[in-house]
Amino acid sequence: MVIPWILSNLILTPFGWVLVPLVVAIGFSFRRYFRRDKLEKLKVKLNELERQRDVGEITQGEFEISKNNLLADFFD
Repeated sequence: MVIPWILSNLILTPFGWVLVPLVVAIGFSFRRYFRRDKLEKLKVKLNELERQRDVGEITQGEFEISKNNLLADFFD
């Protein structure tokens, strides 16, 4: 209830025409940054799984299950 009131007041003022797009742009920047960080962590984990499979520490079936779990967690 408070947030719509604040947003409506900001949009109706000249200051709001600058502030609202700025806040949205900052939000998208943070989202991209954290998504990139999450992607880098996923790459490291997938590389580790591939190494374990190549060395023989895990089987191909275990590799596929673990890979699918990692990908499902990434896209949640």
